Amino acid sequence: MKKKIIFSIALLILSGAKLYSQRIEVYSGVLKNRFYSIYDLNHTQSFPKFKEGSGYSFGVNIDNIYLDSFNVKFSAKITNYKGHIINRGTAKTAGFDAEAEINKNLFELGFYPFNIKIVKNLNIRLGCEMGFYIFDKTVGFYEEWPNGKFELINDVEIKENRNINFGLSGCIAYEIKIDKKLTIKPQYLYYLGVSEEFKEYFLGVNSIRQHIGIGIIYPIK
Repeated sequence: MKKKIIFSIALLILSGAKLYSQRIEVYSGVLKNRFYSIYDLNHTQSFPKFKEGSGYSFGVNIDNIYLDSFNVKFSAKITNYKGHIINRGTAKTAGFDAEAEINKNLFELGFYPFNIKIVKNLNIRLGCEMGFYIFDKTVGFYEEWPNGKFELINDVEIKENRNINFGLSGCIAYEIKIDKKLTIKPQYLYYLGVSEEFKEYFLGVNSIRQHIGIGIIYPIK
């Protein structure tokens, strides 16, 4: 149902678009991921700790698509990111421990309706991205005491990762023209996750990802 809604929105956007002088960009980069939480995990007295992880992304972008006066960019990419979460909570007579090493892979679609030109070849784009879960290699455990409950977290028996993620994104890039058609674009991208990454043991955890990459741009029309 969610996929049908997303597809319908995409068709509605493209139906009103003016297409001329489009450019296609092949992109690749590395990233640093940091999980974060705006409140105590599992809504208990807990002490979450997060360790940063690395990752990478690659994909394609298409820009110079005009919706009214907005110069819009669409993106599609594969993203891999890692991180480490430690969650501990205690009450008067009970508590829990949860820890996991996260290694996730997403297919992400981006929509950037805002384009701010700083100088001739330097611009900032602001928008959002939606990620669709592909697979992961999560390894960890969850333990309760004093009842002795113990479960492995590996996303095979227990599906801990959510299927869809959403966040706000911004990109600052500088374009270097090589010839009349070919352009190289070094860029920095910042992603702030606003939807939760996990279902049960790490509720309330989102992701912040910082990308550094380079794109090769070629006109397609």
